[in-house]
Amino acid sequence: MHNAELMKFWGPLINVSEYPYESHNGTLQRIKTNHHIWELDFTMLRNICRRGRLQALVKDAPLSGNSLLASALSVFKGGKGLIQSADTRTAGTIRHGHRVCVEIYTIILDYLNVTEPQSSFRHFNLVPHPLDANVLPDFAQHENNFEWKTRSYSTYQAHAGNSSVSFKRNDGSVGAGFIQTILQQSLQNKPRTFLIISPHLPLTPLEEPLNPYRSMPGFLASIVYGKQSQLQDWLVIEPHQLVGHVPFYRRSAGTFGIPRPTIIIINSLHRDR
Repeated sequence: MHNAELMKFWGPLINVSEYPYESHNGTLQRIKTNHHIWELDFTMLRNICRRGRLQALVKDAPLSGNSLLASALSVFKGGKGLIQSADTRTAGTIRHGHRVCVEIYTIILDYLNVTEPQSSFRHFNLVPHPLDANVLPDFAQHENNFEWKTRSYSTYQAHAGNSSVSFKRNDGSVGAGFIQTILQQSLQNKPRTFLIISPHLPLTPLEEPLNPYRSMPGFLASIVYGKQSQLQDWLVIEPHQLVGHVPFYRRSAGTFGIPRPTIIIINSLHRDR
């Protein structure tokens, strides 16, 4: 190493860093050449040089006198005036994920536009999209389980017990249900996890008086119908809305005089979280 001599001649070495060039080398090494290495300068190096010149033009060229050119180059500009890199997390999700069914996609889209109206997520089918549109991808990674605050949660199909949860709704009230689907997506280059919940069906006003736990609030127990709610009634929550697991006990029709199958749920494992 000749760092001492180099620093005397060039000054602080950070000013002559070769990182961008070495980064280009790494990009070239990852290119699949199909053993046609002699064509590399024509197929890749030329395009890399073109891209570099275009980036310099977008960043530095005075475009005030050429509205047509300014409009064309604005396609390549991001918020800071530089060409923005692709959303690599989203690309990975599309590559390794699976298509989300139409009904669940719509539920997630509605949830995002209610909770994050400033983002204005668009349906992927509403083409053509305007520049810088926040398009909700229709691909996601489907998971059977995940961990949140040292606790394991699962889909109902993978593990019914770990799928039974209580959660905080957007209005602050607490609900309970089963996790039916766990989806992981990248939105605006940030990882997000969406839990699709089938909420429990409460007893009707006619049969609620048959619930014996109404007079025993200390048990923190309740009774709901055993039938699963319809898909259009499912909800979207995110992990930070989880309260905890909810033990449940299925009971046959006729229990406590209720003519339909029911579930006894005990909402006490959260320890007042």
